[in-house]
Amino acid sequence: MSYRRAPVPAKPAAAPAKPGAKAVKPALTGARKARKRTIARAYEPEVFMDKLMGHFEDQAIVQECSMHDPLEVASLCRRIDSDQDLEFNRYGEHFFDQIIAGGLGLCVSKSEDTRSCSVNSMLGCSAEVLPEWSELIEMMTRRRPFFKRFVGEACNAIVQSMHNVPQYQTRIIDCLVLLADCGVLTPGIPK
Repeated sequence: MSYRRAPVPAKPAAAPAKPGAKAVKPALTGARKARKRTIARAYEPEVFMDKLMGHFEDQAIVQECSMHDPLEVASLCRRIDSDQDLEFNRYGEHFFDQIIAGGLGLCVSKSEDTRSCSVNSMLGCSAEVLPEWSELIEMMTRRRPFFKRFVGEACNAIVQSMHNVPQYQTRIIDCLVLLADCGVLTPGIPK
């Protein structure tokens, strides 16, 4: 006796798609895509410093005599302030490492004994030009109040690493006194 298998009834034909009806999307399988908000931007202080130094070179600040003119300081401040590519929130410590410490790395813990201070800074310029540099920092902190925190942190780091650059100790003290006199440094800063 042989048993036959009963035929399987065929699936009913799918109803014709209604116009305007959404098609069923397949389930997501495999690796998930990263969301755009979780993608971290690269930390590139060198690019920031190149853009910043471009402003100094454009302004011809390399010649110290140009810093004696208050119009030069104000125009440099406006030029730096108007640049939308400079991310001060992210690279503020590098900004003040260049402006105050001359790129020695005192503010960002990368100080080296062999590096010389940049002419475009408070430590690298002559003593007659120091008030103009403090005026530049004062103008920048007036326009961006959050800079006071960066100035305080930068000066604190400079004081803590002063022993790494003994040739600049008296100049560092002069710079801090000038910044305190113009009101950029408050009594609690540096700690």
